[in-house]
Amino acid sequence: MRLHFPFHFSLHFPHYTVSFVILGSLILLWNGCFTPITEPPDLPYDERVVIRAILMVGEPMNEIQISRTLPPLDTFSYRKIFIENAKASITVDGQVLPLELYTRNTTGTAIVRSLYRVPNMRTQPGKLYTLNVEWQSPTTGRTLRASAETRTPSAPLVDSARVIAAFRTNTTTMRVDTIFASEAFVQARAQESMRVGTLLLSGGQVVSSRGYGDASFIQSSASVSLRSNDWTLPRELSTATVQLLSGFLQSRVVVETYDTDYNKYFQTRNRSGQPSPLNPGGPNIDWNVKGDGIGMFIGAAQWVRVVPVRRVQ
Repeated sequence: MRLHFPFHFSLHFPHYTVSFVILGSLILLWNGCFTPITEPPDLPYDERVVIRAILMVGEPMNEIQISRTLPPLDTFSYRKIFIENAKASITVDGQVLPLELYTRNTTGTAIVRSLYRVPNMRTQPGKLYTLNVEWQSPTTGRTLRASAETRTPSAPLVDSARVIAAFRTNTTTMRVDTIFASEAFVQARAQESMRVGTLLLSGGQVVSSRGYGDASFIQSSASVSLRSNDWTLPRELSTATVQLLSGFLQSRVVVETYDTDYNKYFQTRNRSGQPSPLNPGGPNIDWNVKGDGIGMFIGAAQWVRVVPVRRVQ
């Protein structure tokens, strides 16, 4: 844009006069070219149902969470995303099993977290489970329909496992920390996704559950070694190795295996979401929930064993 002044000035004008004239013209030009924003921008938004569920073989068929997305500029709250009136069912072996909303008690307080379940039903291995969800949005009045299917795997084939513990001196606090890691030797099946973690229990209660390593995808059948992440016990468990060796705490190795769709999700989980003015975007996460939904509905199985801790220098 070129600047056109409505007058001519000569060099004998005082410099401050010229400065004020130019400044005033620039202010008029600025006010003419820009309009102040008084309302938030209208960003594109496609409302979706969000599914989060792992069907663990042998476990009750609950913890199926059904929620919704929020507009980009909306203030987040759990109450806004929860869906408590969805019509949902799981089909297996030709039988349609309705899902019901249930309240989970936490420290004596009843909390509804849009969790659904199939009452009195446990997940079985080698079965194809199909989820169907229907929900009418109170915002748009539109009926959203989402679906997903998963085939539950058989339990992992584990030859052996171990828990390794070591003492490390924290140079900042000068406190001796306890570092743990788990390792499992498995007979992996083709196209299998697996990961390893550790549980620490006291009196049957889990006191720490960390160290789950990244999921490994095995292309073809093979004998493989899977290791968890190294992790440091929290301060209150800094003497855990001594407690473990004396039998006060118990360690368990957990090996989990998932339906093959889990690998697609795991490999794409860090991708960008939908492109928008605030997000350049990229390939979307490879969810296995389809239709008007996103998320994961995945079958899994696990191997859990008590494993003595072996201390290393």
